Amino acid sequence: MVSRIIALLLIFCLCLPFAGCAPREPGKIYIYGENHINPDITSQELELWQSYYHEQGMRHLFIEYAYYHAAFLNAWMQAEDDSILVDFYNDLVGTQAHTEYTLDFFRAIKETCPETIFHGTDVGHQFSTTGKRYLEYLEDNGLIDTQEYQLTLEAIDQGKQYYGDGKQDHVYRENTMTQNFIREFETLNGESIMGIYGTAHIYPDSLNHTGECDSMGKQLVGHFGGEYIFSEDLTAAVQAKKQPLREETLTIGKKDYTAEYFGSWTVSESYHGYSEVEFWRLPDAFDDFSKSEPTGTFRGSTHYPFPVEEGGAYVVQFLYQDGRKLRTYYLCDGMLYNDVLVTKEIRGTSIG
Repeated sequence: MVSRIIALLLIFCLCLPFAGCAPREPGKIYIYGENHINPDITSQELELWQSYYHEQGMRHLFIEYAYYHAAFLNAWMQAEDDSILVDFYNDLVGTQAHTEYTLDFFRAIKETCPETIFHGTDVGHQFSTTGKRYLEYLEDNGLIDTQEYQLTLEAIDQGKQYYGDGKQDHVYRENTMTQNFIREFETLNGESIMGIYGTAHIYPDSLNHTGECDSMGKQLVGHFGGEYIFSEDLTAAVQAKKQPLREETLTIGKKDYTAEYFGSWTVSESYHGYSEVEFWRLPDAFDDFSKSEPTGTFRGSTHYPFPVEEGGAYVVQFLYQDGRKLRTYYLCDGMLYNDVLVTKEIRGTSIG
């Protein structure tokens, strides 16, 4: 009888959940969409990460770079000087990321959030420079037979496949970014993360920017479930807060227009061909602009520091290092591209 009671007690105890073995709540994914060249958005992203880092204890920041880019950043976080960061930055020549905003962003993270761990989930951009150099770094440190080495090789192969014979495979990239993201996130054992990506990659219910496959955000919702993923496009919120620096008069053709000046952005000359771009909004110019001849060139609404609205007229001026200036004129008549408003360039000589 006693042995039977003991046996029943053992069965009962085995059926009780052990606190130490209880399943851990899955981590949350907070991903934010950006326009890569907007310094106001970069500042907002820094504030968000500082908040998650200091108030919620997050340590893992996912970025739209390759695996080896993030690995170099993690090595730089432990270094005493900026030599690794400078090499990293110099490899970005010819890309939108090659601006002082990039350096300022990473330096601010190192200063204010020193335990940050970066995770690169993009395909292998700069595979012949940054990727090759990181392989050499691992080889020099006797780390050939490691997962880091294999993931670096994999990222390089992804870059080669994406660029192919000079043609970028956007479907392959979107799907591969998603797979890389899932791989990195699932190594964290339930920790929450923040991610920073271009706006087209983060939408939870949309296609990618070419409309050929589900966006990374939508694929992540399908894999992890929508209750664990929060995504926000920062562009509209940041634009809405932007106020004009001053009001001035612009003469276009033979007519004067009231113009709201919103300042300038410094951009990568190696990518754009110019070094700075200035913006004006013209509240009362749409009627004249709409009668003017279009050039066939378009500019997305996210590439302005203020909200673009149907019925709006805008001036964008490009500044070159040699002092040249190119002033262009745009209107928004409601045209959409992948559900995003775009502005149409018109010929300045036909205005008024």
